[in-house]
Amino acid sequence: MLNISDDPDSNFMSLQIEIYSSQTRSWRLSGKSFLAHVNTEFGGGVFCNGAIHWLGAWNNTSFYFNVQDEELRDLPMPPIPDDWEDLRQCRYFGESQNHLHLIEIYRPPTTRFTVYEIESDYSGWEADDEESYMVLHIPEKAIHYNLKDGSFKKICDLDADENGYKGSPVLISLTYFWAHHFIQTLSRV
Repeated sequence: MLNISDDPDSNFMSLQIEIYSSQTRSWRLSGKSFLAHVNTEFGGGVFCNGAIHWLGAWNNTSFYFNVQDEELRDLPMPPIPDDWEDLRQCRYFGESQNHLHLIEIYRPPTTRFTVYEIESDYSGWEADDEESYMVLHIPEKAIHYNLKDGSFKKICDLDADENGYKGSPVLISLTYFWAHHFIQTLSRV
């Protein structure tokens, strides 16, 4: 949980992390307060490899909190390619197979995107081009897209929805959803 106190005339807010103990059923402050941009995505934190990760808004600082050490650190962001404008848009920020991933597109609107994976020591991001792929849904089909060589392969045909888009013009739109792993727990909520 983040304890917030902010100045209404500033684009930054002062925050402090609080930790809840299920044993004592109480909250306690962790570390010292820090400044973050008001649009930092603290609601969409991603837990991966013992840390909670948050994206900064509009090229501001991103953070990660190492839960065991109770240390807050800056999360580096990938460099913006030279031939693209400097406004980045995150299309996915999440964990897959114990690796933190980020998918970005840049303005102007483009079909180009980059999939990144954070280095294990947090020194930077590498373009993820090993055996990575994405599953895309387009009207009436599920497609396997190979990130390394850019090839497409149809996985299966899908039925048209009840509104029937069969034969309709296709508008391709890149969208994303926050996805979280289900973790079974014995704790009652």
